[in-house]
Amino acid sequence: MKKTLQTIIDNAYRQWQEGIVKNHIPTTNERTIQVYLAYYLLQYGKPIAEKAGYDFQVLLEKDMGEINACKIKGHARCDIVVDLIDGKRKCRAAIEMKRPEMKKNAKNAATTDARFAVLCDIEVLEQYKADLKYEIAYTDYHVFPHSREDVKFNISQGKEFPKEKEYIKKGKTCTVNIEGKYVSKWDELPTSDPQHYFFKLNVK
Repeated sequence: MKKTLQTIIDNAYRQWQEGIVKNHIPTTNERTIQVYLAYYLLQYGKPIAEKAGYDFQVLLEKDMGEINACKIKGHARCDIVVDLIDGKRKCRAAIEMKRPEMKKNAKNAATTDARFAVLCDIEVLEQYKADLKYEIAYTDYHVFPHSREDVKFNISQGKEFPKEKEYIKKGKTCTVNIEGKYVSKWDELPTSDPQHYFFKLNVK
């Protein structure tokens, strides 16, 4: 079941990327790109699941239970949850998504917040009870995959994420704690305009 679910997600992700690159998917906000990915998951997943004799569902903002993390202390709601069900057996994938600010709107504070938000998602995903877990992001701003070494919360290409990182905003301190070892990898880095940057991390 896990291998089938992996295939569904990989196929949907590639179709979602293609839709963005070809301007078939609006990318102005995070919610829109989440809904489109959920649509492709349904499109690919239902026929595959039916052929294998599984029940299949895609859920948005699914309650994942109690979480104790930097930005969430209490019940967490996952952006997209995908379930394959075979009688009493269930294979689940949890997907959190981010849409960092577009280049035309971004300011230093916004890019810092966006980088830290990716780290927070990873921390939360590690606590979910799921067979597959992914952090997915899209941006048109090169500063995220190609940041300078000295920027805060660096998530650029090939960068290893810190185990622990503190963030102070408006006098309040928030510390993210990541258990696993992860290296940032941005997909299909472009060489010409229009620029599209995709991030997909398998979280343990």
